[in-house]
Amino acid sequence: AVKVWTNIRNGVVSRAKSLWNGVRNTFNALRKGVTNIFNAVKNFALKLWTNMKNGVVARAKALWNGVKNMFNKLKNSVNSITKSIRTFLYNTWTAIKNKVISLAKALWNSVRNTFNNLKNGVRNIFKSVRNTTIDIWNAIKNKVISLAKTLWSNVRGTFNNLKNGLKDIIGKVKNNLVGTWNSIKNKVVDLASGLWSKVKGTFNNMKNGLKNIIGRIKGHINGMVDSVKSGLNKLIDGVNWVGGKLGMDKLPKIKLHTGTEHTNTTTNLVKNGKIAKDTMATVGDKGRGNGPGGFRHEAIKYPNGKMAITPNRDTTAFLPKGSSVMNGAQTHSMLSNNPAFANGTLPKFASGTLSNKKPKKKKKDDNFFGDVWDKTKEGTKVVSGKVVEGGKAVVNKTLETAAKGKKWLGDKVGDVMDWIEKPGKLLDKVLEGFGVNLDSFGISKAASLPFDMMKGMFSKLKKSAIDTFTSWMEEQGGDGGYIDLSKGINFPFSPHGRAPGYPFPYPHMGIDLGYVYDKLYSVASGTATAKTTAGGFGKHMWIKKGNMDYIYGHMSKFAFNGSKKVKPGDYLGVSGNTGMSSGPHLHFEVRKNGTPIDPLKWLKENDGGGGGNGKWKSKVKQAAKATGVKLSGPKLNDVLKLIQTESGGRAGVTQQIKDVNSGGNEAQGLLQYTPGTFRGYATKGKKNIKNGYHQLMAFFNNSNWSSDLAAWKRRMA
Repeated sequence: AVKVWTNIRNGVVSRAKSLWNGVRNTFNALRKGVTNIFNAVKNFALKLWTNMKNGVVARAKALWNGVKNMFNKLKNSVNSITKSIRTFLYNTWTAIKNKVISLAKALWNSVRNTFNNLKNGVRNIFKSVRNTTIDIWNAIKNKVISLAKTLWSNVRGTFNNLKNGLKDIIGKVKNNLVGTWNSIKNKVVDLASGLWSKVKGTFNNMKNGLKNIIGRIKGHINGMVDSVKSGLNKLIDGVNWVGGKLGMDKLPKIKLHTGTEHTNTTTNLVKNGKIAKDTMATVGDKGRGNGPGGFRHEAIKYPNGKMAITPNRDTTAFLPKGSSVMNGAQTHSMLSNNPAFANGTLPKFASGTLSNKKPKKKKKDDNFFGDVWDKTKEGTKVVSGKVVEGGKAVVNKTLETAAKGKKWLGDKVGDVMDWIEKPGKLLDKVLEGFGVNLDSFGISKAASLPFDMMKGMFSKLKKSAIDTFTSWMEEQGGDGGYIDLSKGINFPFSPHGRAPGYPFPYPHMGIDLGYVYDKLYSVASGTATAKTTAGGFGKHMWIKKGNMDYIYGHMSKFAFNGSKKVKPGDYLGVSGNTGMSSGPHLHFEVRKNGTPIDPLKWLKENDGGGGGNGKWKSKVKQAAKATGVKLSGPKLNDVLKLIQTESGGRAGVTQQIKDVNSGGNEAQGLLQYTPGTFRGYATKGKKNIKNGYHQLMAFFNNSNWSSDLAAWKRRMA
């Protein structure tokens, strides 16, 4: 089987090899045939393509050469034609230009010659006219001068003659009048001498009668003066109460314990030893001018030459202009030369001079120091006048006005700066609190002359007090802290040229701050006026105080229209983008005597962006006093350091740092209170968080202020 299988395998292999060799040879022959065919076709194609290419290239070269020669001929022909045309046009233009220039020169020469001739002709005419006019004027002038001189000589001669004539006439009239007058005078003197003797006797009788009457009313005048003194003192106390709230010095009372005769120094009240104007004054008061042993009697010499001696105690007296007062020492020296005074034997009238006589009864509505029946203002009670021993009648009202007290006044008035627009009403409240009105001066309407005098004086005193209040309030000055410099300065003050980056081509007279529709507050007290212009500042607030002006430009909203009295911290409106503006901002400008000054410098000098000292020192003291806090020097310095640390002295600043308060509860103002904390400690009527004084009031209204301040100090250490 193996052998058979081997034979079969070998036969199959042999046949397969033969078949493979036959197939391979056949394919090799086929490959060679195809290769030969393709080589023949390739060679034929190459020869054919080469012949075709050579023919086409030859024809293309011939065509290109023909076209190139044709274009060269065309270019040369066009160049020749263009040159010919250019030459023709150039020659033509040159000819035209030369002709025009020639004509223009000829025309100019002709015109110039004509104008020169005209100028020379006109000049000659004007010279001729001027010379003629001068000649005519000189002739007229000389003629007029000649006539005037002649006229003056004639007038002067006439007036001299008239003067001499009048002089002679007046001399004669004078001599005649002098003679007549001397005659009349001598006769009148004789008559007057006789009349004087009779009148003197009559006046002596009248003097004796009046002496008794004067004795009766002397006591009543003293009582009236004491009432006037009481009323004046209450009025001064009321004014000083307001001054204390504003940190002002107290008004001094007028006292003359040193007299007026001791000096020739001229003052507002005393000039050359005499009273310079009508005034009420305290005499007989204790002081360095008293006499030996505390002698306080003072001698008053009135303008009419009469004299009076004051009691040995404080006494309010009316001193008319021209009066003089001798102090206690001078009065004692003068009286010591009087034997009756030196020996103690001066007459005494303790019971008056009419004590044994029955007084005449007075009637209702009697005009001579009569009883008081008229109604008075609310808050006063009238005690009716009574006829008393010695013929004395009540001449003043005894008022039992219970002053409502300083506590009531403090609650009723609040912050006196809130009354800046109505100082008159503030005075009425103060007078009400101290129980002062016209009735409190104790003069009856029935006594018409002194009542009218006191009424006029009281009106002047009230006006003076109102003027004092107004000036004190205006002296509170400016507070630059109400401008928040932390918002950034867009464009600085640049009065001499355009500020860097400023969008308008002229100087910038203020500073532009990054206020974007933010609330604005006044930096000064004065009169604020809301104004609107089409360009410029647009809607703006203009505050005027004396020679200073403060301008808030480009506002979007006013807090009020028209004019209004304002003080530092008052709300003015909202910043904006009105007028000549390139975007929302605040233009803040300060002018002095009408001239712009650097607002940034003013703000820093007035605590805007400055330290906690300066004006805040007085405000801290004022707030402490208003809340009843006794503030020591070290504590005051600690509060000032707190102000500097928290806000840098800027009352209008708002917290910029991002923390837990961000998002509507940012700390604000001088002491950086959050709104909720400030509301918790704010006092009545002092609820403006951007008002530095209001924050100080809230600070001291916290009963733990001292311990909180100490804790803050330890943290800072």
